[in-house]
Amino acid sequence: MHYTYELNQPMIYSAIIMVVTFIGIFTEGLHHFHRTKFALLGALAMIIVGQLYGFYSPKEALEAIDWNVVFLLGAMMTVVSIMIPTGGFEALAFKIADFSKGRLFLLMVLLGSAVAGISFMLDNVTTVVVFGPLIILICSTLKVNPIPYLLTAALLSDTGGVASLIGDPPNIMIGSAAGISFNSFFLHMGGLVFVAVAATLLTLRFMFKKELAIKPFISDFSHIAKIKDKHTWNVFL
Repeated sequence: MHYTYELNQPMIYSAIIMVVTFIGIFTEGLHHFHRTKFALLGALAMIIVGQLYGFYSPKEALEAIDWNVVFLLGAMMTVVSIMIPTGGFEALAFKIADFSKGRLFLLMVLLGSAVAGISFMLDNVTTVVVFGPLIILICSTLKVNPIPYLLTAALLSDTGGVASLIGDPPNIMIGSAAGISFNSFFLHMGGLVFVAVAATLLTLRFMFKKELAIKPFISDFSHIAKIKDKHTWNVFL
C-alpha cells in the first residue's frame, strides 16, 4: 500500500521552530545563551504559533508532557547530587584501579563494566560526568593515555542504559506508552546489552592494542579509595 504525505502549514511552522531551536542548543558555545533557555523558548514558540494557527493549544502541550520522565529524571538528579559528595564513586573508581595492578585491559573492562552497571540504574550522562574526571586522574597517575578509557566509559554508559527501563529517558517514554514493566524490559534487552558490552570491549581492545600494551607506572590507590560518608552512601545503595 502506497501512502503520500503533503506538507501543510502546521508541519512547516513546527519544522522551522524545531530546527531553529536545535541550532540554538547545539551552538551554545558561540552565543553563550544557555541551551535550557533555548529549549524553553522553542516550546513557548511552538505553543504560541500553534495557538495562532489553530493546530496546537496550551492544553495539548500540557497533555504531551510525559510526567513519568520528568519525575524520574528529577529524582535521579536528586539522588546523584546527594551521592557525589559522599566520595563513593571516587572510592569505587580507585578500588578498581588498585585491583587492576597495572593490567590496562583489565582496568578498561572493570571501569567499563562499572559505568555500564551504574548507567543501568542512573542517568548515563551523569555517570560519564562523574567518572570522566576520575578516569583522567587515574590515567594521569598511571601515566597512560586516557582516551581508550574515556571512550569505553562513553560507549558503555549508553549501552548499559539501554538494558533498563530507567537507564535512558527514551526507555521510560517507550515503557510508559506501551505499558512495559521494568522486569519485562530487562528480560528482552538484558541479553542483547550483555553481548553488546562484550563486543564493545573486544573491539576497543583491538583498536587500542598499542596503548593497552604499554607498561604503566604502577601506583597504589588503596590509600585514597575511601568513602567520605559511608552512612549516606550505604543508605542510597
